[in-house]
Amino acid sequence: MDRLTYNPYKKAETMNVASKTIIYPTDFTICAENALDYAIAMAKALKGKIKTVHFLDVSETIHYNENPIRVMKEFELLKIKAKRRLKYRNKEILDRGIPSEFEILQTGRFSWLTNYINEIEPKVVVMGTQGSHVVRNKIMGSETYKVIKNCHFPTLAVPKMAVYRDIKKIVFATDYQKNDSQNLEFIVRIAEHFKASIDVIHLSEKEIDEGAYHTNMNNLRESIFGKVDYREIQFKRFSTTNVAESLDVIAKELDADLLALVCRKRGFFDRLFGKSLTKRMVYHTHTPMLVF
Repeated sequence: MDRLTYNPYKKAETMNVASKTIIYPTDFTICAENALDYAIAMAKALKGKIKTVHFLDVSETIHYNENPIRVMKEFELLKIKAKRRLKYRNKEILDRGIPSEFEILQTGRFSWLTNYINEIEPKVVVMGTQGSHVVRNKIMGSETYKVIKNCHFPTLAVPKMAVYRDIKKIVFATDYQKNDSQNLEFIVRIAEHFKASIDVIHLSEKEIDEGAYHTNMNNLRESIFGKVDYREIQFKRFSTTNVAESLDVIAKELDADLLALVCRKRGFFDRLFGKSLTKRMVYHTHTPMLVF
């Protein structure tokens, strides 16, 4: 994988930003541009830098029976054009007070983004999504779902129809597992910056053990309040016949600016991730989704 990296501010390189990098993939579509405001918001809340990444597919510029010199020239023109657009976008981010750099990747591998993210180990990934029917869009189509499934870093999926507004309400759907306190602490960092309230919700498709539910809820409550001095957190429970279909409805009812949830191989959210219904939700909800 060949790379072209651009960082105009050397002092940013001396910062301890390895764990505070916000990866923002773009293919310059409206969908990708729509996610930029959310990337900037995450960078401000988490005090991190934005790394904009653009992908050039080498294989798409190579055709049989074509002059290789002509192919190379065409590819260089594409690279120059991409760099020009990325420099403009980079300046826009820097002008908004966010440390920023960009990188152009040249590879023929379709799985480039998941590999790249796992290598960089970012604080969070922010990317747009506009629907599984978009076959030609390698970044903002099915690649978003691949990142959610195969990367181990928080990913903010921003729907094409989402309109950015300051984050005032965050809904965190939980099944009360051991890492939920850590995930909620991450959410609190975002909420503190925007002075947002947090609704921690649990959705149940069947009758639950009230005692076990309250024990789990109180354990999470005590854990998070033992770590942070932030009290704009409420705990709620909802009964439903279909968790995946209800999540988007409840997020709208609660007027959520951000919906956070956990993708697990087993358990409560296994019924969401791994089913086509979840893909539909990721692609078509209007509420940005932060997936752990």
